[in-house]
Amino acid sequence: MRRMTGGVRFFAMVGEGFLTVYDPQRRSSRTRFAREALLWALLGAAGWFALDPIADAEWISDEMLVGIAHGVSWLVFAWSTALFPMLARRFHDAGMSGAWSGLALIPRVTPILILGLLMLPARPAGRAWPPAEAPFFA
Repeated sequence: MRRMTGGVRFFAMVGEGFLTVYDPQRRSSRTRFAREALLWALLGAAGWFALDPIADAEWISDEMLVGIAHGVSWLVFAWSTALFPMLARRFHDAGMSGAWSGLALIPRVTPILILGLLMLPARPAGRAWPPAEAPFFA
């Protein structure tokens, strides 16, 4: 069996991290949800504090600032998109529909939603996913 080189190992770790974040079929206990929410908030704050001095820099041209804004918009999209499966997993673990994560689209509701989900107890089995062999329309 071949050993993974550094580049392949890096992409395997990125892929595993991506699946950890975006896999809606994982359960999310209060502890795991708290860690995910903290990491989500820290990444957002780090991005904000890293870009704040750049926006005020005198040496940056307007064209560079527009290019940076385009790149940052994709990072913000990925950052905010990670919130929905995180919330859906927690709702699912609490025995509710993951569709409730759509409430995060309402401005100023997300912090309240996260705090509320931190307080909800988990149900022993959560909401069970249908087996893969089950017909789609039953």
